[in-house]
Parts: sequence; C-alpha cells; structure tokens
Amino acid sequence: MKENSYFKRKIAAMNKCLQLILVLFLCFSCSEEEPGNETENLTISAEARNYLNEVLEVMEENALYRNTINWTDFRNEVFEVAGAAQTIDQVYSSGSMLRALELLGDNHSFIERGNGAFISASTADCPFPNDPIGLDRIPDNIGYIFVRGFTGSSESTEAMEFAENLHNIIREKDSPDLIGWIVDLRPNTGGNMFPMLAGIGPILGEGIAGYFVGPEGEERSWSYEAGISFTGNIPVLSLEEPYTLFNENPKVAVLYSVATASSGEAIAISFINRPDTSSFGTPTCGLSTGNGTFQLSDNSRLALTQVFLADRLKNAFGEKIQPDFPATDEEIIDLAVAFLQNN
Repeated sequence: MKENSYFKRKIAAMNKCLQLILVLFLCFSCSEEEPGNETENLTISAEARNYLNEVLEVMEENALYRNTINWTDFRNEVFEVAGAAQTIDQVYSSGSMLRALELLGDNHSFIERGNGAFISASTADCPFPNDPIGLDRIPDNIGYIFVRGFTGSSESTEAMEFAENLHNIIREKDSPDLIGWIVDLRPNTGGNMFPMLAGIGPILGEGIAGYFVGPEGEERSWSYEAGISFTGNIPVLSLEEPYTLFNENPKVAVLYSVATASSGEAIAISFINRPDTSSFGTPTCGLSTGNGTFQLSDNSRLALTQVFLADRLKNAFGEKIQPDFPATDEEIIDLAVAFLQNN
C-alpha cells in the first residue's frame, strides 16, 4: 500500500509538471500570435502600394527632370526600399520617400507630413549669416532695407502685413536726397516669393523681373506693378496703398550670402540685369529653382521642384548665384556704399 501511494504521488507530481510545461508553451505560443504584434509580411500592403503610386504619379507628371528620369527604374527602386511596408507610416520609416526625393535629382523638393515631420534629400549647406556689421557706416543719403524670408500663403493676413511692412520701412527711409539703396538679402532663407516681391517693388521698379522656365522651355514671368506682384498676368498679392519713391529707378546694391536661398534667390535674380544695380557678398545657397505644392491623401504636403528661375533676360539658373563683387562680412557694406557713391 505504501508503495502504491508513493507511485501515485510521483505520477501526480509528473502530471502537474507536464501541465505547467503545457501552460508555459501555450502562453508562449499566444504571445507570438497575439493581435497587434508585428508579424512577418512578405508583400507590401494595398494601402502602402496605393500611397506610393499616388506620390510617384505626381512626381512623374510634374518633376523638373521628368524627361530625363527612367521612371521604371525609379519606381522599382522606391518600391524595393519600401519592402513589405503595411502602413503609410512604414512607407516613410522604410526610407522609400527619402529615396524618391534623392532620385529626383533636384536637391530642392521636400515633403512635410501632417504631423510636422520634414523629409528632404537636399545636400545644400546654407547656414544663417552672422549679424550684419558696418551698418553704422551707411551715410544718411543711402537707404538700407533687409528682406527676410516669408513662409505662408499669399492670401493670408500675414503675407499682406509682411509686404506692407516693407513699404512702410521704405517710406520712412526714403527722401529726395537719397542717391541709392542697399537691399540686404543675406538673411533671406526663402519661402513665398510674392509677398517679398510686392514688398520690395518700389525699389525694384515696375515690369517683368524674372521668369519661371520649365523642362520643355515653357515660360511664365513674374513682375511688379503699382503695389501688386504678378505671376504671368495673374495678380498674386495687391497692396491697397503702395508707396512710390521720390526718385524712381534708383541705383541699388544687393547683398548676398550663402543663406540667401530659394525664394530669396528669386528676389536676388529679380535685380539681375536691372539698370544701375550690382550685387555683393558670397555665392548664394544654390536652390534657384521653383517648387509647386501638392496635397497628398494623408494630409502630407509635397513641395516638388518644377521650374528653373531665370532673370529678366531669360538666363536660367538652378545653381548658386554669383555676386558681381565678392565681399566678406567686414567689407561688404563699404563696397556697396562705394558703388552707390560712384557716379
């Protein structure tokens, strides 16, 4: 009897051990298959595929270098990087959108996601300039104005206030005795060029100041007239009380830096081949191309490079803009003043 009791206890203990092992095995198996955990997927999901196709179709139809890109290879490489992405977030985390921006080859396109994340393949290194020095050496008979960048819609209240503020500064500094103006674009990192164009218009002067040039050679001008900035013959921003200089078509010195970028470069180009105008400083950032904006289905925004920027004689850029007179921070103001004083 004692022996049977011993074996019963032994068998019961073994059964409990087997049950424990089985429970642990089942729990481990459940944790592996628990909903919400990532599982290996061999193919990209329909959601991710459709999103990639959406973005790539916009690029293929509108990109600046669309005529020289092999779009079959382009798509294959982007999809390869996306791998088995299942969501739009995974499309981005895979690096496929960054690779697409790299393959565009324009160094200027970017994507701003709905959550504020910024994706860019640009290699441009355009640090903000040092604080300007030598402004106290500008004589009273020379006007000075700096034009910073502006980001926002041309229809916004902020855009109107930006342009009006430039007119007000010009109004305050203008006088019949001025012999010329210094227009400082060194801190202008770009954004929307049309509030800038409308704002600096009294000094720039009226008429066509530049062109957007597409890959097939198609052209569209930009211009200023009576407080209004135009693209082609379409008014973009209009001031109700524009200012007119005492001395129209003045002599102008334009200041560049490596931070002068994108739309800031568009304003720099606006002064190129203008009579009685010279530029000073360092070469600009090198983003002298124009972007168009496309809203994507996930509320992201694709800023896609579509055109070259060209001066009023239709000379296209796309790279750094070289100043007429190279100048360091220490000497740039003195050189600009000497130019304006030289009759």
